[in-house]
Amino acid sequence: MNLKLSERNEHYRKLLIETDPIICAERAVIWTDVFKKNEDKPAITKAALALKETLEKMTVIINDDELVVGNQANGLRATPISPLVNTWVIDELDKFEKRDGSVFRISEETKNTIREIYPYWFDKNVYDSTIALLSEKTKNAMDALVFTCGYTLTKGCGHWLLNFENVLDHGFKGIKERAQEKLSELDYAMKDGVEKIPLYEAIITTCDAVKAFAERFSNLAIDQAKTASPERRKELLKISEICSRVPYEAPQSFREAVQAIYFIQLITQIESDGTGISLGRLDHILYPFYKK
Repeated sequence: MNLKLSERNEHYRKLLIETDPIICAERAVIWTDVFKKNEDKPAITKAALALKETLEKMTVIINDDELVVGNQANGLRATPISPLVNTWVIDELDKFEKRDGSVFRISEETKNTIREIYPYWFDKNVYDSTIALLSEKTKNAMDALVFTCGYTLTKGCGHWLLNFENVLDHGFKGIKERAQEKLSELDYAMKDGVEKIPLYEAIITTCDAVKAFAERFSNLAIDQAKTASPERRKELLKISEICSRVPYEAPQSFREAVQAIYFIQLITQIESDGTGISLGRLDHILYPFYKK
């Protein structure tokens, strides 16, 4: 079996290795702005609106030689930050570049941006809210390392799988249509019905946001094709065609299915602050498309 990387992948691997990781504040700025403007709304509504605005405004990039597209932040190796989860980052701003390991580059402009927006989250982030619910006895036990919680105090720590098959079968369009149907069936005279309104509205908002995100890559690919070499122009136009369909529409080909899965995984990481969510058995999931 020939396991050697293709020339394209070898070039991309080299580029990744040679690129310094950086910290990106785009997501943090957008989420702060949305939460400030919607403080009276349910948490799930604020989260959906913040994700929508992020996917509509964050930097989108198509790097040279890429065939499957999508970026999490404003650079090839850029990491977004989430003040909603925790605010420890503000105490580390001048230390990221001085670490012995896991060094991140951070500009002075980004540092200043973070210092401006993080105070809003000092009493609103998940970590502080969770700690406030614990008894002094529990907190003392944690301080004494009787047990540790780590990320579980701030968010789900992963170790679960996304339902890729649902999107591959129906697309986000199908999910949106089911949410619209459920919303229309609610009895607003009943407490249970009223409480479900934000859920279905958030699902609809998220589906629209996913569609807009993919379309931004479709449009970017067309723009880049205008000045690309003939060979790369052909690739970019194919990327544009694929991103104009998936993941909003159900994929019809193997390549569309791969791009759809990548978008789903990527957007989940953007929304959830990079928790350890597995791709699962992609061989099983993608085999029906491969057979085509």
